[in-house]
Amino acid sequence: MESKIAKWSGVIEAEKTEKKKEREETTRAYREHCWQCGKITEVNFKPDGERPIYCKNCLAKRSGKKPAQNGARGPRRERSISLDEATKKTPTSFRGERTREKPKKQVEVNLEDLRKTLKEALGDEK
Repeated sequence: MESKIAKWSGVIEAEKTEKKKEREETTRAYREHCWQCGKITEVNFKPDGERPIYCKNCLAKRSGKKPAQNGARGPRRERSISLDEATKKTPTSFRGERTREKPKKQVEVNLEDLRKTLKEALGDEK
């Protein structure tokens, strides 16, 4: 009954609209050149400059799918940096935010209780 009243009053629609706005605010589009054709494309993550970014057409070609037929081809843009630049860059972690996991705590085992339980379970086969 409460959900019907909430729908009727528009409260539920307002909540959906708020959640949609929050998602849109947290999802930011970044403009970057496609590494293969040079065309500007938008991605929803911040490019790091080291891993390639592809437009939809080039990505489809690389994955073996048929590309969309609505884009113009541009010059291929090569990404290269000098050895000096590479040594100054910080390494990229592919493990996410957690780089080290905490060691698991060992549990103390009472061996006498364990032996007793095993003998009961196995039926004292000696």
